[in-house]
Amino acid sequence: MVFPYVYYSRKNLNATEVQFFDESRAEATNKERETNMPKKYQLDKDFHVRKIIVQTPPKLVASTTQKDDTLDDNVRILLEEAIIEFQIGDGPIWYFPVALALGGPEINVALQYTQGTAADGTFGFLHANGTGGLDVDFMIPANTDIKVYIKTTSTPSINPVTIYLVGEHP
Repeated sequence: MVFPYVYYSRKNLNATEVQFFDESRAEATNKERETNMPKKYQLDKDFHVRKIIVQTPPKLVASTTQKDDTLDDNVRILLEEAIIEFQIGDGPIWYFPVALALGGPEINVALQYTQGTAADGTFGFLHANGTGGLDVDFMIPANTDIKVYIKTTSTPSINPVTIYLVGEHP
């Protein structure tokens, strides 16, 4: 019998290389709010991964510069630079563009507030989401190390980012 399940790991994306699924629920600072991993780097049962989803939080950004095109730098980093590096045990390393794995709740908002001068401030609401994640098809054997990273060239500031591994226990 097949049992659907989702494993998740939530981290702050504030460096050019951030590892996910590297601590157990018991070790995590905020316990199950950060991860539901039963063990550090490993699952306690075989798991067939069907989808990888990367979810980013919505963010209100502000600037005192008129027409500030740097407000969307974090979104640009996710769409243009960020990759997921995924390895099971000593097997091959797979690379996936984060842009193809973006998913989660669909929120489309555009907000701009500008007063008389640039010093008064401009606000924007930024959210990078896709249509439901990246379809994959691979098995993670029980008690086998997994290594999952998001890597970028530029240093982003996106807090928190959650990676979901959606699949089933055979």
